[in-house]
Amino acid sequence: MFRRFLLYFFGVLLCAAATTNALGKWEKVYIPSVLWLSEVAFPTANEGWAVGANGVIVHYDGKNWSQVASPATSALYGIEFITPNDGWAVGHAGGIVHCDGSRWTKVASPSGSKWYDVSFVKANYGWAVAGV
Repeated sequence: MFRRFLLYFFGVLLCAAATTNALGKWEKVYIPSVLWLSEVAFPTANEGWAVGANGVIVHYDGKNWSQVASPATSALYGIEFITPNDGWAVGHAGGIVHCDGSRWTKVASPSGSKWYDVSFVKANYGWAVAGV
């Protein structure tokens, strides 16, 4: 069963609306961050990750969102999971971080450019989009 999420601002709290299918009833799900989020990725139907301002990373465990430790200190803009244990996020000032399914670590960047998004078709075969 898949959930669909829509991120939106409500006052100073960031909320998400979730449904179990395209015809389901939407309900608010609160996210524990007052920072803006830029992208969300779901490696499985019940596990999700979102990234955003100041390197914030939040995780969805099928019931609740929680903020997790992030090695990034600048904004993260894009996130992609190849498998539940292999995820990447990219962002400002050449920021690249990798997740092994539970812990995020910083990865050396080939450029100091702002990375906007990342996409993989399989492990070790992907693209990242940067600006000058």
